[in-house]
Amino acid sequence: MNIDSKNRYGRVSKFLHWSMALLITWQLLKFADRISDGEHWVGQTLVP
Repeated sequence: MNIDSKNRYGRVSKFLHWSMALLITWQLLKFADRISDGEHWVGQTLVP
């Protein structure tokens, strides 16, 4: 099903949704990694 309807989302909408979910998750994990390495001011303040 390629087209959005009242009952279901189409392929493009699902693809965009899950792409954004993966990118946001990756961004949060990358941010947490930078904090734990002390490369971010939050990490320099909280980790030591």
